[in-house]
Amino acid sequence: METIAKKVVQNWAAKGYISDDEVEMCLYNLIRHTFTVAVLCVLTVVGALLGEWSNTIVLIVSILVLRTYTNGYHCKSCVACIFLSLAVTLLSLHIVPLLNFITALILMFVGSSIILAIAPTNSLQMHLTEAEMTAMRKHVRIRLLILTVSFLLFVFVNMEKAYCIAVAVAVVAISLLTVRCKSQ
Repeated sequence: METIAKKVVQNWAAKGYISDDEVEMCLYNLIRHTFTVAVLCVLTVVGALLGEWSNTIVLIVSILVLRTYTNGYHCKSCVACIFLSLAVTLLSLHIVPLLNFITALILMFVGSSIILAIAPTNSLQMHLTEAEMTAMRKHVRIRLLILTVSFLLFVFVNMEKAYCIAVAVAVVAISLLTVRCKSQ
């Protein structure tokens, strides 16, 4: 994947679409977004095979909405990331039907509190500046608010989708705690 991405970005630079200074950033973003879409597709197919495609989409999109700005645990390889994402998704989809409203509220409250307290994390792979961390913190709050409102709306429309959002918030909080524990 990286080889193809390099050729694409080099082609963009040769055609003048991007400057030489932007090559590295574009390469990183192209790989990251391509990988995210690929993992999303794999997880959605697995969810569909389990008969839970709509819950899978709500769960994964909720996680992605938060993870974009919170960071959290990053695997050392793409293969490890796929397997960990698959395991987390399958476990989460298994947990969703076992929840009740009170448990979902607790997951939302505790998960949101953890996210607000420690997000974003600056893992060894990220190397973020303090200014970047401050900017990301604002986005985390906005996205968490959007997910909380979505959770509350789904409570009235489709309780299982609300539970998916609660589990996603808890998953992101656990990811943040993992980074925090590893860095201490």
